[in-house]
Amino acid sequence: MDAQVTPLLERIEVREREIGTTAEELRAQIDALAARLRELDEEMGNLAVTRKTFLALPPTAPEPTDPPPVLPAHPAYQQILDAFADAV
Repeated sequence: MDAQVTPLLERIEVREREIGTTAEELRAQIDALAARLRELDEEMGNLAVTRKTFLALPPTAPEPTDPPPVLPAHPAYQQILDAFADAV
């Protein structure tokens, strides 16, 4: 083989190996990203089903509230409240 051709062929082989290695790395990344995308798509589907189920539930009755506290009926109590209101 020609002395000028041999170094050129060697450089081509080196570059082919580099490209092959890079291509394999990219394929592995693509596979990992595709798997992650499938997981996210599945989760989105689950959330959509959850939302649909939640919206289909009948409304719940409001929780009963405690009755208001019984205030003292003594006239002094109202005088105390009035004095606080005036002070503010």
